[in-house]
Amino acid sequence: MRKTLNSGLRNIKIFFGNYYYRFYLLVFILIINGILEGLSLASIPLLLSSLFAENGNSLFSKFSFLEINIPDINPVFLFSFIVISIFLIKNLFLLFALYFENITYLKIKKKVSSRIFYKLLKQDFIFQIKSNSAKSIRIIDRDLDQAIEYFRFIILYLREIFTLIAILVFLILGSSLFGVSTFFLLGIISYFFFKNS
Repeated sequence: MRKTLNSGLRNIKIFFGNYYYRFYLLVFILIINGILEGLSLASIPLLLSSLFAENGNSLFSKFSFLEINIPDINPVFLFSFIVISIFLIKNLFLLFALYFENITYLKIKKKVSSRIFYKLLKQDFIFQIKSNSAKSIRIIDRDLDQAIEYFRFIILYLREIFTLIAILVFLILGSSLFGVSTFFLLGIISYFFFKNS
């Protein structure tokens, strides 16, 4: 396991080159994104409970440490504002994460393709005559795109794994038995749904 992890990290450093620190920064950004995603989903039950609560003060009993005049505030408006704010922050952060991710991939693609093109140009004239130019174009164009997409899918899987972990943690904190059972029930249903399709 450790050998596989070290090999994977070495491949990341080889592929990302001087930009390998961006990969670690991207993983950190994805962890924060997963936490924000879990927090945004955990805020929805607050809003729903404020909509269907018979006594509005029962929700505010958990927030008594805030020292504000709670009876003057409508809980539906307050929790709606909180949920909308959390979703807005989450989506703005996700927009930043996607921008950072795409800029990183663009820089890597430019650097690797220029390095390959430079090495092809530095070959002697006999090599250029004997080699197939279509193969060189394919290497620069399609193979490089496939390598970038491979790492893009790794980042996508990491993003989804961090999001699932954050949702599971918030479900356990909210209601341990019901949260875990709901998580695993939905996970099993999703597994069989995607397995059959």
